[in-house]
Amino acid sequence: MTTITKERIELYVKSPLENGLTRGEQMDLARIALASLEAEPIGYMNRFTGRVFSLDEQPGADTDTDVYEPVYAAPPAPVVPDGYALVPVEPTDEMIAAAMNCEDVMFNSDESFCVQFGNIYEAMLAAAPQK
Repeated sequence: MTTITKERIELYVKSPLENGLTRGEQMDLARIALASLEAEPIGYMNRFTGRVFSLDEQPGADTDTDVYEPVYAAPPAPVVPDGYALVPVEPTDEMIAAAMNCEDVMFNSDESFCVQFGNIYEAMLAAAPQK
């Protein structure tokens, strides 16, 4: 069994084609993912009071889903790597407008759409929602 490091995972996430994972590292990630999927609640929150109880304090809270909601330990929030930005899956109207208003958009005599994609993509990213 290997031990995959956080740095190794970050390299893979940032550039998967250049930083492929070994079979052992793939198995490590699968084990981590499985553990996350099988995580047990650390307590149960009363939907009406907001208080969190353990099963020792409130027996049956795990089966009384009308009143109690399971609470899990929160994993760290994902980090956006340098050089990346979170953008909507579907471009917003503002992003599309920025692309269409880019100086590099033109039609040739055949009415086909010609673009300098890098510049247009930068314009769309600049117009993407920031929060």
